[in-house]
Amino acid sequence: QNVTAAALTATPVAGNTLKWYATATGGTGSTTAPTPSTATAGAVTYYVSQTSAQGCEGSRAALVVTTNPAPALPAVITPVAYCLNTVSTILSATAATGNTLNWYNTATGGAASAIPPTPVTTVVGNQAFYVSQTNGIGCESPRAAIAVNINALPLVPVLSAAPYTRLFPGLTTTVTTSATGTYAWFRNGVLLAGQSGNGVSVNVGGLGNYTVMVTNAAGCSRTSNPLTIADSTLGKLFAYPNPSKGNFEVRYYSPVNDLQPRTLTVFDDKGARVFSTRQVIFSGYTPMQVDLRNASAGTYTIYLTDNSGKKLASGQVLIGR
Repeated sequence: QNVTAAALTATPVAGNTLKWYATATGGTGSTTAPTPSTATAGAVTYYVSQTSAQGCEGSRAALVVTTNPAPALPAVITPVAYCLNTVSTILSATAATGNTLNWYNTATGGAASAIPPTPVTTVVGNQAFYVSQTNGIGCESPRAAIAVNINALPLVPVLSAAPYTRLFPGLTTTVTTSATGTYAWFRNGVLLAGQSGNGVSVNVGGLGNYTVMVTNAAGCSRTSNPLTIADSTLGKLFAYPNPSKGNFEVRYYSPVNDLQPRTLTVFDDKGARVFSTRQVIFSGYTPMQVDLRNASAGTYTIYLTDNSGKKLASGQVLIGR
């Protein structure tokens, strides 16, 4: 079906001429052989006779021309999208059982290949590939088109922090990017759940290396270079909330190469020790929890000593009721 047919042929006896008819009897013969139409599947009968040099015409021979239905288009998935410079895979299509696939680079003409093409992703733009299927009697279907879109990557996001890149307890900074798209934020390579805006707020509990992956409307992503939010080396003891109801936390900077046990002691305004804890410090501003909710209201003094008993810092906290 739908292929180009050739004119019919018959072989007369030497010296005789052929006449072609559309019917078994009657009608007017033609000396021009008909070319069958292949637009519609089915069988059509043509007739041919031969006439001698004396003008005597013989009986008509029947020629049955069968136009077989073309196979349906193979099943394809289109369009297929890739991001620039990503790894592509060979294209695929599904033929009917027993049929074979033919791959082309053009909608018409060209030589078929049994090997599916693999799209090239090194240039942004649109590509088109074509595939047909051939059945067991050699009839080929029309070609199904597969569009392949190679999409651009977003620009590499740039991060900035304001107003600080170094923090101590009580300070907050914001890491932002001017890139547009959808955002996925990471701290030290771990996804920060619930952070979908163009910035994240960071306090001393969130120190580390921040990156953001920005995805554009085409689904292509780029990741920023890391921005480090570090701790401050300020040798100050922080207690907060201050004033408090007796339940507060203490933080003090401890360098990475000095993550040793610390002793925290709290005295009341008469010099009596009311609280003491020994805790291993594992980060720059590891929080040390203090619970004096049963203590009387007043001003309390905090001392922090190192592993050898040397005083590192001191401070005061006001407990109210």
